Amino acid sequence: MNQKPVPQAFALRQNYPNPFNPSTRIEYELPTTSQVKISVYNLNGQLVQTLFHGEQSAGRYTISWDGKNANGNSIASGLYLVRMEAGRYAAVRKTVIAK
Repeated sequence: MNQKPVPQAFALRQNYPNPFNPSTRIEYELPTTSQVKISVYNLNGQLVQTLFHGEQSAGRYTISWDGKNANGNSIASGLYLVRMEAGRYAAVRKTVIAK
């Protein structure tokens, strides 16, 4: 069996591609089973969409975002913030939608 090693620390990687259109991939790592929340905010701090919220086992994960809000509507070009919260860990990465 080819089992991948468990990450040693929490991490939110920079999304790729960035800038993006029409979608981007967000990679993150969990060293332990954790409650995880991955959300996208505009620069006013308003929630655009929650991409994932729930418990995940230790490991490496990838989630994609299609540049749409929680209602399924495409959002304007510009700078947005991707925030990951897992246990006491929190991190933010900037992402740009270019249309």
